[in-house]
Amino acid sequence: MLLGLSGWRASALAAPQTDARKELRIGEVIAGSPLWAEWARRYLRPSGRVVDTAARGVSHSEGQGYGMLLAVAAGDRAAFDRIWRWTQDHLAVRSDHLLAWRWDPASGQVSDRNNAADGDILVAWALAEAADLWKAPEYATAATRIANDISRLLIGTAVGIGPVLLPASFGFTRADQPDGPVVNLSYWIFPAFSRLAQLAPSQDWEGVRRSGLAILDAIQAQSPGAVSNWTGLADSKAAPARRFPAKVGYDAVRIPLYLAFSPRDNAQRLAGFQSMFPPGGPGLSVLDLRSGEVDEVSNSRGYRAIAALRACAVGGQPFPREFYWLGEDEAYYPATLHALSLVAALMSHSECLDAVEASHLQPLGWSRRFAEDVSGPQPIRAVPPALTRLASPPDFAVAASLPAEEDGSEVTGTLFKFGAPVSALIALVGFIAVSRRSKTTTFLADPTPAVLRERSPAPRHLPENPFQAVRGERALEDRLDIAAKASWEFQRTAAVAYFRLRDFNEIVAREGESAARGVMASLVAALSSRIRKSDAVSLLAQDEIAICLSLIADQIDLESVGRRLTGALRETRPELGAADNLFGLALYGTDSTGAACIGEARDAFRAMQPRRAARSPAPATRRRTRAKVQV
Repeated sequence: MLLGLSGWRASALAAPQTDARKELRIGEVIAGSPLWAEWARRYLRPSGRVVDTAARGVSHSEGQGYGMLLAVAAGDRAAFDRIWRWTQDHLAVRSDHLLAWRWDPASGQVSDRNNAADGDILVAWALAEAADLWKAPEYATAATRIANDISRLLIGTAVGIGPVLLPASFGFTRADQPDGPVVNLSYWIFPAFSRLAQLAPSQDWEGVRRSGLAILDAIQAQSPGAVSNWTGLADSKAAPARRFPAKVGYDAVRIPLYLAFSPRDNAQRLAGFQSMFPPGGPGLSVLDLRSGEVDEVSNSRGYRAIAALRACAVGGQPFPREFYWLGEDEAYYPATLHALSLVAALMSHSECLDAVEASHLQPLGWSRRFAEDVSGPQPIRAVPPALTRLASPPDFAVAASLPAEEDGSEVTGTLFKFGAPVSALIALVGFIAVSRRSKTTTFLADPTPAVLRERSPAPRHLPENPFQAVRGERALEDRLDIAAKASWEFQRTAAVAYFRLRDFNEIVAREGESAARGVMASLVAALSSRIRKSDAVSLLAQDEIAICLSLIADQIDLESVGRRLTGALRETRPELGAADNLFGLALYGTDSTGAACIGEARDAFRAMQPRRAARSPAPATRRRTRAKVQV
């Protein structure tokens, strides 16, 4: 892939500019949210260190920046201060105001003093948002220093393209790389550029933004979605960087996330990423552009959440049920991108979100704060720095130099006033509106568009059912009748997921009845951890499990739940096989009863058995070679 950029840059510069007067602020978008609480519990240490759980527990400037950004989005100033303090104490070791990008817990010190542009931008962005939210000029001062050094040390000029963002202060210029400058488009954090323009106004940040979009447009014109992690820009061409792996993957997946913060401007660009997230695909494919082969596929929920955000921005598709909470055992990186996807959805794509689920993500109500005219805000004074750090200039053309800071002048336009948050009453009104919809069940007959894998979710749970502690088939029938009627209030229905442990008698013969009952108890416990509070797992017989499920949208939604419950079975008993779904599934229809629904689910489970048995008569082999059930 070798692409000329001059024409694309001209078209990008000719594109209409977005009115910056109504930009959404991130502060308190998820105030009090369980999303932040869960993220912080998993990846944030009490010291303020954000841990990369997939990289031997190291910490990066990027992770610290993400943590600070999520903390200010949650309105958690104590956590924000802890993260920022750890960042200053451990990563601010350079002679400039940029941050060393990697800290190793094994040695207890920085293992690489080079910076990373995305980490620096994230930290500056978070500090600016914090200064705006909490009216704290010390945050504005720190943000301004970082933004000025990003401008001074990381913005270079690529011939025929214009100002570009270098990934670090060392190693990516034309002097360092044969096809330099080399850039990483996922480091262009587009929603942060308006803040950088306020912090360091002498730099042409709009030109930097447009250059990034021009490079992206040129690549997508040739091969949509095939945006390599590292791109060489020699001779006004864009091509995979020669000294880097020509991969489309874990870096580039952030590009559609950042574009989705401004969906109206970037709808066409987001549409170009369909090949990165093919409909019905298992997840993010890491593609080798030189060989054309897929190296690996990650089905992490965080990457698939970006796919859902893209589908929402492009086609208005509703957020599927599984993406309203973080995936279990998810590594730091995809979980963080997942959290940011939800922040972007709440800020710019609320039409794709279920109103009640959104109220759970925003328990304190919607607190969007709009920027005012950039020429007329009341600026907060930045604290004058005690010491101006110096660093050698890079060997590429710099677009602008540092503005003077010593006089303690105002950072003009740095921070915006914000209006009062909207009352949580809006969320309550949304809940009432949803709950008072028609009680008819015509939604059961509505055809689901082929492009949708799931429907928008309903509330997390109904009121607790009085049959919660009762076992037996009749109690489950009554429970289903009640759950179905309650679900209709939300234009949903109830359903049954049925499973029978076929080798129960073999376990009894081999290990004894108590061991077999122990296996069933472990399966029930695993399944109970994956359902709503209002749902229930019941033992219909010693080897049969039936699950009452409420608030199911349609068959596709039910099959998605079946796959999730199947995962719980496999984690407890891997020998059950690798099929996508091990349950017989049945929806509670408009003229159904609890007894009929259980019978349909049992029949569906039995119908699955002959197809598997025909492939191999031996039970052990049959378990190993069971084909996936297409759902």
